[in-house]
Amino acid sequence: IALPSGGLYFNANRVNFHEGSGITGTGTLYLNTDAYLNCTRLHSTAATNFIGVFLSSTGGVTRTWAGPGLFTWTNGTLYGSLKFEAGVNAVLSGSDYKEMADGSEIINEGTLTWTGDGGIRGRSLASPGAVIRNRSTFLADTPADLVIGSANVFSNFYNEAGATFTKTNPGTTY
Repeated sequence: IALPSGGLYFNANRVNFHEGSGITGTGTLYLNTDAYLNCTRLHSTAATNFIGVFLSSTGGVTRTWAGPGLFTWTNGTLYGSLKFEAGVNAVLSGSDYKEMADGSEIINEGTLTWTGDGGIRGRSLASPGAVIRNRSTFLADTPADLVIGSANVFSNFYNEAGATFTKTNPGTTY
């Protein structure tokens, strides 16, 4: 997908990104839909805003957002495992919840920034619970909550060896 400038909105029922997919240019791709990452690694120089119903990276394989374009998640539900590669800037923002379904996982190897007052909620009904693995830099500039158990199974946050988690907003986050 070539986006030399401007924005491209996907307001379709379903968008599939398959092996070899890429997004180029300096425009912005808006995923306001059900989006499926069927490729193991997606390279994007364009900014991408996930504002849709859900982002699916299922199939037992970790899907990698390779950047270097900014990835922004404002609402919706993550299914499966999504990794932000080293050098990627990702932002969780806005006032809506970002939900993580059963067994979903965010693996941060870049810089992940959480802004706005929308919480992150593990919506796990069965084991394993949702997981956030911070392996690099996680900046929490929010008064919102990281709700680790909104259903039957507790979710987990791991700040792995050598990683940094910084809370910059004076509000209380749980």
